[in-house]
Amino acid sequence: MALTKTKKLVEHDRVHVVVGVILSAAAIAMKDYIHAQEVPFIISGAAVAEPLMMEKPSPYVFRTTFSASQVPTPLAKFTYDKLKARTATVIAGDTVGTIELVMGFARAFEEAGGKVVQELYAPIGTTDFGPFIGRIRRDVDVVATLVPGADGIRFIKQCEEFGLKGKIQVVDTAPGITDISLLPSSGPSALGMYASQPYVHTIESPRNKQFVQAFRAKFARDSGPPGEATYVALAAIHQALQAIGGNMEAKPRFLEALRRMDLEAPRGHVRFDRYQNVITDVIITRIEKVGDQIVPVVVETIREVEQFLGMAPEEYLKRPRLVALKGTFGK
Repeated sequence: MALTKTKKLVEHDRVHVVVGVILSAAAIAMKDYIHAQEVPFIISGAAVAEPLMMEKPSPYVFRTTFSASQVPTPLAKFTYDKLKARTATVIAGDTVGTIELVMGFARAFEEAGGKVVQELYAPIGTTDFGPFIGRIRRDVDVVATLVPGADGIRFIKQCEEFGLKGKIQVVDTAPGITDISLLPSSGPSALGMYASQPYVHTIESPRNKQFVQAFRAKFARDSGPPGEATYVALAAIHQALQAIGGNMEAKPRFLEALRRMDLEAPRGHVRFDRYQNVITDVIITRIEKVGDQIVPVVVETIREVEQFLGMAPEEYLKRPRLVALKGTFGK
């Protein structure tokens, strides 16, 4: 469906740039077509799968969200160092992006000195998480999750019903259960969770306060990471167009200007690496009740994290793909 819609945009509507996409599998399906059509594509919804930007990188594909290793890794180190967790269970929705996110956590947690003792994967659309929650080992220090959308609401509420709240620390390896759009429903059960992400609306900075105020005025709600990442994508387009005098038809010049993105975004300073994935701050948050609202409160900020985690790209790419690590932990 994503590929069909993309073909309509490119061949019928003659768009100059495609922006968005949540699902990693959809973005992977679109990538070869986008490349063949030579249409710039800025991923700003989520689509965190590592192969999108690392394997056969396309000069037409950019990402302002994050890679599957980029956000869970700081959280794994925080969980080991600050929360003093030594053993972990990971649980995710059974699709490529969510699997890679919990695998990114698992790998980094073990590299920090911890041990992942159990992996669990639930089909997307699971309504009864009882069988999965029943299998969670009760002797682990932390459960690391990426259960998206309504599934995440059901999972965390059923965890509370099973009596796990307050007994095992739960962390979100990226905005899933703790996504701002879900907190009105998941919030009471999610209180005390930690999460890792590039943007939350509670960042204390003049630039973010200006963005939050404008976003609320237009949409009567707070922005989550996809809203801010799409704002960054459009700001990057605007910056590139200014650099080339607004001539969108000069595609090589536009792409080169886009690669040089350097912005003060609501989240902080952002730019692209040579694979055209964003270099971004990563924020660790805790879900707390502030006044009458349940919100993510910033507890730590890790500056300018890039997808290769400080390694040379050539060395990082020798490691197994994150999705290939599924099933290798807890042996």
